[in-house]
Amino acid sequence: MTEPIARQRLRYVIASLLGALTIYVAVGQVPDVLVGHPLVGEDVLQLTFVVCPLVVWPACFRSLLRGVGLRGPRVRAGAA
Repeated sequence: MTEPIARQRLRYVIASLLGALTIYVAVGQVPDVLVGHPLVGEDVLQLTFVVCPLVVWPACFRSLLRGVGLRGPRVRAGAA
């Protein structure tokens, strides 16, 4: 695995985890402290973390498929 691809994958993982954590805290934990209950149920709050693998999976497999040649070559805009 090349270094730029590894960094891109790591960015996707970190961004999805931070996004899910932000939603979890903003919708669940902060209202629980302020009002005594979250804005939505705990089951719904846990679904925010399902988004993490769904975001990372296409990014990882797209680069893997491109690496083994299963997808067409990348064409740059304006290339002849």
